[in-house]
Amino acid sequence: MPAPLEADFLNILDTARMLPATLGQSLYEPVAMMKETAGASELFYVRSPNYDAEGEYTEERFVVLKANSKARKDITSSSVRASFVKRREALIAEGILKEDERFYVFQKDILFKTPSGTSALIKEARAKLNC
Repeated sequence: MPAPLEADFLNILDTARMLPATLGQSLYEPVAMMKETAGASELFYVRSPNYDAEGEYTEERFVVLKANSKARKDITSSSVRASFVKRREALIAEGILKEDERFYVFQKDILFKTPSGTSALIKEARAKLNC
């Protein structure tokens, strides 16, 4: 392949990788790789006897860390938006949230758009994460 054509191809490939990230999508990089490149970051958490989860910001989104992260099992608030309930049901169906005796336990690190949306999904109520 001629050098100018290869340079053009690499430029297009870099743009294709960057474009989804600017739109809030993670198409090319797994969560584990994003965590390695992010370095040390501030952890955010929600905790109570009914749920316990930790997360961090990456360059693209907010990641709930699977280690020790548990979501409330029962829905306690009618103020939770239907979109959060649907997302939670999808995570359960995909096996990302696994039911145990008292909680839904995260089986892998998972990307979310915002920490407050993540908190609503974990707590089944509107709330903000603390750092």
